[in-house]
Amino acid sequence: MRSAYSRTQLFFKSAFLTWVAIGFPIFVFCVVAWRYCTDIPWFDDFDPYPISLSIWLKADTWWEKITEVLRPNNEHRMIFGKLSMLFYYFFTGQINFRFLQGVGICFTLGTLFLIFKAFQTSKLPLWYFVPVAFFLFQFEHYLVYGWAICGLQHAPVLFFVTLTTFLLARNQFYWAVAAAICANFSMSNGNLVWFVGIGLLLLQHQYKKLGIWLLVGVCSIYLYLSGMTTLNNESSIPFIIAHPAQTLFGFFAFLGGIFDLIPNRSLTFRTTPPIIWGGIAVGITFVWWFKIIKNWFSEKFKSAKSVQLSEFSLFITGLSIFLIANAVIIAFLRPRFGFFVMVVSNYKLYPALFLCVTYFLVLLLLNNPKRQPYAFKGFLVVSIGIWVMTFIHSINIFSERRKYLIISAYNQKYNGFGLGLSPDSPQAQYVNSVMEGLEKKEIYTYPHSYERIINAIKIQSNTQTKLLPKIKRDKDINIQIDDYPYLSGINDGVYVFFKSATQLYIFKMNSLPNTGRNILKTYVPGVELTLTSGEYRLLPGKYTMGFVEAKDDNVRAERYQEITITK
Repeated sequence: MRSAYSRTQLFFKSAFLTWVAIGFPIFVFCVVAWRYCTDIPWFDDFDPYPISLSIWLKADTWWEKITEVLRPNNEHRMIFGKLSMLFYYFFTGQINFRFLQGVGICFTLGTLFLIFKAFQTSKLPLWYFVPVAFFLFQFEHYLVYGWAICGLQHAPVLFFVTLTTFLLARNQFYWAVAAAICANFSMSNGNLVWFVGIGLLLLQHQYKKLGIWLLVGVCSIYLYLSGMTTLNNESSIPFIIAHPAQTLFGFFAFLGGIFDLIPNRSLTFRTTPPIIWGGIAVGITFVWWFKIIKNWFSEKFKSAKSVQLSEFSLFITGLSIFLIANAVIIAFLRPRFGFFVMVVSNYKLYPALFLCVTYFLVLLLLNNPKRQPYAFKGFLVVSIGIWVMTFIHSINIFSERRKYLIISAYNQKYNGFGLGLSPDSPQAQYVNSVMEGLEKKEIYTYPHSYERIINAIKIQSNTQTKLLPKIKRDKDINIQIDDYPYLSGINDGVYVFFKSATQLYIFKMNSLPNTGRNILKTYVPGVELTLTSGEYRLLPGKYTMGFVEAKDDNVRAERYQEITITK
């Protein structure tokens, strides 16, 4: 009977099949991301991109232009995001959010490449790298790439931290310093890269270089934080004192967030598997840290036989230092906004990378060619299982968000709200003026995907609807249509419109999430929408209220009733 190792060899005996297995999740991810990403800004996108470009264009001197690139945006400096925007502008004279989202994907591809280059030094079989591709390119972190600001915050910082760790492990110190400076100015948590260097330089007994590293690190952090707003982060201290368990469990939930696989369930149900896995993964990491620290003392004091750490071991150790330190900061600052933040989609790139690191740590700790195949097969099954589950759920959520953004772009363009900003707020008014200025200069144009819905309303709005909506009106307007089948098509959906002689408002109705036992179903029949005064501003007047059904190539608009909106 063949051993587990020989059976694995037989399955992956062709290098071509192994490369296909590695490339498959990457290819599918890129196709899906490009299909569902759209050239529409949302909420936090406005400040670092269109507003920043507008300020940059008005600047009279190059110093003012450089200052704008370096200007902080809330808690972060979006230097690489702004440079990507300017790069596209120089070549096209326009701004394109879909391009920016694509740049974020390229940074993650770069991170995967660096991990692979480090992996090659481990002398492990090529097929052992397959789970890494499935872990990094599953769909749970769709919001990283479907939201331009996130794609050019989280993806660049992980790329430059990985690059720094890669160069330190290869003893290319000064290039590592340059990469660390880039990580430092990618995002606020990039400041933690200096802790990676401290750990690796100590493990390598390079104390003179450590002094240089500390000096450059202190200066870089000071320059990064200069003029930065804290956004009331100091209020986290009393919250931690009052809720210590949330901070502790938040730490584990964040690191294990990739196991948040059923997003429509209750928060307690969702976060239990991440907390459990986070605890296991941290335990594995601490066992590895204890082993290498013990080895370090043996080297330092020659009290016992020591083992020289390999380049790959140093690389994985450096990544683990960053990811643990980052989780500590997140657990310290974010639970006060709600525990759900610990498993939010735009944070999921970190636990995905941490699962890769944990997988490699298990292989390093086993350090046995007879046992490693069992670990490989176990993680391979987990990686494929996670990939399939996120394919089922996250793509549908990503698709629904795309439809929401497209119709919200119409409201933003013609009604002054829709893309995350409160109606009539000073910020919304300023953003509207900036976007109108960019449109007049043809620097940005809202996608016109909503035009078929507009045209249907113009042609068929007098037809009485066959739908049976339930409408409740108080301060808010709640609309629900029961048993309406879920429309999964990329351009399918149900919309409600309010049309007067001068105004037209259109809103996408939300599919109902599945909370039943079938964990393979994301949505159930039915759609609903609640229009609140804080999110939507319908001018007072008399409106024709109706519905639009878009299915495949058929778009039909039907009138429901007359409705009066009062202030």
